This record gives sequence, C-alpha cells and structure tokens, in this order.
Amino acid sequence: MSRFALEMLRHHNQKRQLHQDVPDLVWNQTVYDFAQSYADSYGCPEDLELVHSMSADYGENLAAGFRNVSAVVDVWYDEIADFDYSRMDEYDDGSLLKNVDPERPIGHFTQLIWKSTTQLGCAYKRCARYLYYTCNYYPAGNLRIVGGHSYTANIAALR
Repeated sequence: MSRFALEMLRHHNQKRQLHQDVPDLVWNQTVYDFAQSYADSYGCPEDLELVHSMSADYGENLAAGFRNVSAVVDVWYDEIADFDYSRMDEYDDGSLLKNVDPERPIGHFTQLIWKSTTQLGCAYKRCARYLYYTCNYYPAGNLRIVGGHSYTANIAALR
C-alpha cells in the first residue's frame, strides 16, 4: 500500500475509533481503483467545483485544496458539530435530511463513521494549483442505503 493509502486509512480509523463499536476500515484495491479512475477524470476547474460520481456501488467523500490527508479527514469529521444525535428518528425517515443547510453539511461525517461501512479506497489528483481527493466507501452508507436510511443503527455516539 502507498504512503498516501496508509495515511488515509489511519486518519479515517482514528476518527472511527472515537465512536462506540465502530470497526476499523480496511483498504480495498477495487474501491481504490474506482476512486483513482474518478480522480483521473477530474477536470481541475479554477473554482474547485466538486461533482460526485453518483455511483450506486460506493459512498463517496470529495475534497479539494487541502495540502495533507489529515486536513481532509478533519474537515469531513468536523461536520459532527452540525449532527444532532437527539433527532435520529428524523434522520432515519429522511425528513431532517431534506432540510440540511448546504452551508452546514453532515454527509461527509456520517459516511466517514458509518458503522456498516467496512472498506475504503481513496485517491488524489494533482492539479496545477491544488490537490483533489476522492474517497469511496463500501458498502455505501448514509445516502446510498437501499431500502432507506438507518442512522440509528450506523451512527454511534462518542466513546
């Protein structure tokens, strides 16, 4: 595994270990291959626009402009500040998700710590002025659950 892969996996697992009964992720070459292919297709726009792959197979977190892996994972995890553990039923039925403030997202955080997600593959692309990152997760969590959401079962409280 590359140094980048080891660092990405380590930082993801450090965040997951902050939560009760959330297993560590393992690196998956197939998931990585998908992530690298998607990263390679990124056009490196000046405005750092991020467009999701819309893969039905994987969950996905994207970032651009960060200099290192820890900063990327930290910014995704820091969305915990906007996640309301007291409203799990509303996350589960989807009603609260329809009203999430786009300036205060929670999806990166929830995918990162989603309990039933067990595998990770991340890649990056070097653009002229910045780095572009994509991480894919299997099985997909939060937004790609077939048959509905299960936040109550997959978003664990802090230890």
